Parts: sequence; structure tokens; C-alpha cells
Amino acid sequence: MNRNRGFVAHRLLGMWLVLTGYASALATGHSPATEEFPPSALYANATSLEENAHVLNAESAIGPPDTNSATVLGLPSASLVLDMGEGEEGTGDLRVYYSGVSIALVTQVEFLRADGTVISKHLLQFAKIRSGNEITVVKYSGLMTPYRYVRLKGGLATAYRVDAVMAVSTAATPPESAPEPEPEPAPEQEPLPTPLPDFSP
Repeated sequence: MNRNRGFVAHRLLGMWLVLTGYASALATGHSPATEEFPPSALYANATSLEENAHVLNAESAIGPPDTNSATVLGLPSASLVLDMGEGEEGTGDLRVYYSGVSIALVTQVEFLRADGTVISKHLLQFAKIRSGNEITVVKYSGLMTPYRYVRLKGGLATAYRVDAVMAVSTAATPPESAPEPEPEPAPEQEPLPTPLPDFSP
């Protein structure tokens, strides 16, 4: 009788694990899902305190998103300058990971060369969010001119936080190479005719 009760209890435990999802968590080879980020070369990797104006914790916007953010104050003169890295200049659109926006906000981002001159300027639009990070994409139309720095301007009377910026493509991104064509086989040479022996007297 006790053996039957143990068997029934074992079966009930197994059904409970399956229904609650614990069985998959305990199975060999399963691990908690984690978010994967693109290679670090796509993100800004430096900032200059001298170039930043009215920004708190500017270094927190370096690297992939990690919930540590720089705060750009709500002043027209505020700006956050981020360095994409030598040899890792951006060539594509810019993704901005942001938070702390209580109302819809429109400001500007400038794409700069290594010497600090402006390549182009584009609108930077933030949607209202309540919590967590959001992503906005700024189109880059610099005619494939690589940008070394990006300057995010302050909003009017409204601060916002930047967790990270990422170039969709950079100078360090290896271009896709076309497969080399297979060599064509050499044409077969026809055998030369064998000369007949000379039977003349």
C-alpha cells in the first residue's frame, strides 16, 4: 500500500513540474534567456568632459546598454559628445537607447568628422515612456562619409537620459566579400596525328 502511495505521489510531482514549467528549467542544457547585444565596436567607446555641456555622468553612455545612463539637462546649450572610436567610425544610421522622457521630445543630433567639423544634422525624436529603455533611430545621410563623433543636443526645458548609442554599421565592419569564381577547367587538347612511316623506295 505504501509503495502504491509513493508511486502516485511521484507521478503527481512529475505532472506538477511539467504544468508549472519547472521541468524545463531543471532539464540539462537549459539556461535563463539573456539579451544579446551587437559587437562592442558598434557602440561609442569614449567621451570628453571638456566637450560636454550640462551633462551628468557622461561616461555612463559609453558601451552597450547597461541601465546606467548619462543625463542631458533640459537646456538649449546642453550637449553630449560621444566618440565612436578610431577605426570604428560610423557609416550607418544611429540607434539611441534612452529613458527618462515624460513628454514627447524633439531635439537634434550632429554627426562629426574626426576634426570636429559637422557632416550633417538630423532630428532626434523621443517618445514619451514611463519606465525602462526605449530605442530611437536617427537616419544618417552623410553620403558614406564616416562620422567619428556624435553630438546629442539638449531638449527645451526637458532632460533625458542616454544609456548608449550604436552605429548600425562602422568602418570596422568587414564588407561581405563575393565568393571567388571557381576556375574553369582547361580545355582538353586533341592528340596530334601520328605521322605515317615513309615507304618510298
